Order: sequence, then C-alpha cells, then structure tokens
Amino acid sequence: DKDLPYFAKGIEIGEMLGNDQFLMDAYRTVVMLASYSGKSELVKYFYGKDIQVAKRCGDTFEEAMVYNGLGYNCCTTEEYLKANENFNQALKIFHELGLSDYIIETVYNMAINAFMACDYKNATEYFERTLYLLNINRKNSLRVCNISKVFGLIALAYFHHGHVYATRNYLMKDAQFLDYIVDKDDE
Repeated sequence: DKDLPYFAKGIEIGEMLGNDQFLMDAYRTVVMLASYSGKSELVKYFYGKDIQVAKRCGDTFEEAMVYNGLGYNCCTTEEYLKANENFNQALKIFHELGLSDYIIETVYNMAINAFMACDYKNATEYFERTLYLLNINRKNSLRVCNISKVFGLIALAYFHHGHVYATRNYLMKDAQFLDYIVDKDDE
C-alpha cells in the first residue's frame, strides 16, 4: 500500500511520455501487488488499463495475457462464468498467435475454474484436454505446474464426479510419473 503513490506517479509520467511498454509493465506490477493483497477490484481496474494500452498498441499477446489474468481473478472472486469468458478470449488470441504453451495453460486454468465452481464434469474434460495437449506437444509440465499435479487434480475431479475407476487410473498414472521422476533423479 505504501508503494502505490510511487506507482501512481510513475504511471502519470509514463502517460505523459506516451511510453506504452512502460505503462503495461507498470500496470502488470500493480496487478501483481493488488492480487497479492487480495484487492480484486484494483486488479480488475488495472487489467482494464493494461488491456486498453495493449489494444491501442496492437499487442495481442499482452491482450491475451490480460484476459488470462482477468479470468484467474474472476475465478478467485467466484465469478466463474465471467472467468470462462475471459479464458475463451485468451484462447482465441493464443490460437491465432500459434502459442501452444499458452493455449495449454489457459485450458488448465479453465479446468481449475470449473473445479472451483464444483462443475466436475467440465473440470475433468478440461483436465483431459490439458493432458492431451501436453502429450501431443511432448511436454510434461506447464509454467504453473507439472503433469503430476494435473494427474492429481483430474483424479480428484473424477472422484467428486463419482468415477472411482477413473480416479484410481489417474492416481496410478500420477504415482508412475512420480516414480519415474524419482528414479531419473537417482541416476
């Protein structure tokens, strides 16, 4: 909170100079601080400022990142439908840009959103899609987690959805992956 006046002054100078990159960096920084402090309305406000600059500059990557961030923020405030709208906007842009890593991360975020909304059917579908995308891209991690966490979350979603067999199946896959990692680290 004590740093906000300095950020406000910096943003004022950035606006005066027309330095859009500085402004987007500053808005992201304020978003991070506000998010850490649990100030979701401030997060929305500065994401709104960030997306205005991103659109003005034609920075579609930044725009997609803002939509992803807005989706996450809506998820934390239990605005699950709005979160999904933002995630879908991010997905559309990431698809147009051909950024598979960010597409996978956004689908994962959609799974988390559905899980938090207790929509376990859609959560399992999004987690399955996340695993599929990781597999076809020959990856076993996202920026936010590794495949083990996805296996554990999908098992939990299947459990809540009442599918015991699928729950056990994903818990076994999780154990196998973790055994592989431990064995690999021992070599």
